[in-house]
Amino acid sequence: MTDRYLTAVNSGLTRTVAKRLGLPRPAVLRRFRAGDPLLPGPALVLDTAADDDAAPIADALASWGVRVVRESARPAGPGGPGGPGGP
Repeated sequence: MTDRYLTAVNSGLTRTVAKRLGLPRPAVLRRFRAGDPLLPGPALVLDTAADDDAAPIADALASWGVRVVRESARPAGPGGPGGPGGP
């Protein structure tokens, strides 16, 4: 399935005309094809809550074959990264 507007504003002479008219130029998105990975790279899952709310999300992504990178975005506190007594 092709999007004629997307093709028109992102190629050739119509690209130049669209730019001069100030028309939006949407990004060309990757289309999923059977057999392709769900994501082209790892998924970053941030944990910002006091409890581990991100675990079910990370587990679901991993069960679909997605490589998951976990990070904690919790604010620094005493003894934590960046806090007094922390690294």
